[in-house]
Amino acid sequence: MKTSVNGLYFFLSASVIISTVYCENYAQHWNANFSEVINKRFHDLETKQNICENKIERLEAALQGHRVHKRSLNGGNVAFSARMSANQNHIGLGQTIKYDYILLNDGNGYSMHTGTFTAPTDGVYMFSYFFGHGYHIGQIWLELMHNGDRVNAAVTDAFHDWQDLQGGNVAIIQVRTGDRIWVQAYHANDAEIYGEEGFTTFSGTLLY
Repeated sequence: MKTSVNGLYFFLSASVIISTVYCENYAQHWNANFSEVINKRFHDLETKQNICENKIERLEAALQGHRVHKRSLNGGNVAFSARMSANQNHIGLGQTIKYDYILLNDGNGYSMHTGTFTAPTDGVYMFSYFFGHGYHIGQIWLELMHNGDRVNAAVTDAFHDWQDLQGGNVAIIQVRTGDRIWVQAYHANDAEIYGEEGFTTFSGTLLY
C-alpha cells in the first residue's frame, strides 16, 4: 500500500513539473508572438504615416505651384494703383471717376482713359478708393461697382467752405476674368472732387 501511495505521489509531482514547464514554454512562446505582432503593427503604422506625409508634401507642392501660377501674369503679380492729378468739377450721377495718374499697373488691368479695372485673371481681389472734398459746401457720394452692381459706398458732407474732408472704403471680393470694377458718383449731382495732392485714389490687387 505504501508503495502505491509513493508511486501516486511521484506521478502527481512529475505531472505538476511537466505542466509547469509546458505553461512556461507556452507563455514564452505567446509573449514572443505577441511582441512580434505589436512590432509588425508599429512598422505598418510607420509605413502608412510616411506614405501620408509624402502625399501631403506632394499636395502642398502642387498647391503652392498653383498659387504661384495664378499670381504670376506677364512675369509679375496683378496690382494697380492710380490717383487724380487735378480737381474734377460738375460730376454727374452715374459718372465714372477717372484716375489719370498711374502709380502701378501690373497686369495692365486698369485703364486711365475709362477709369475701369478689367480683371486679367480669376481670384480674390482687394480694392480701395479714397477721395478728397474741399473748397465748397456740398456732398460727394461714390460707390464701388462690380459689373454694374454696387459693392459698397462712401460719402463726405461739407457744411462750410474750406472744410477739408476725405472719404473712402475697402472691399475684398471674388472676381472672374474679364469682370469690370470702377468707382462712380451717385445720389448727389454736380459734385466736386479734390484731386490734387494725391487725396483721391483707386487701387486694387490680386490676393490669391
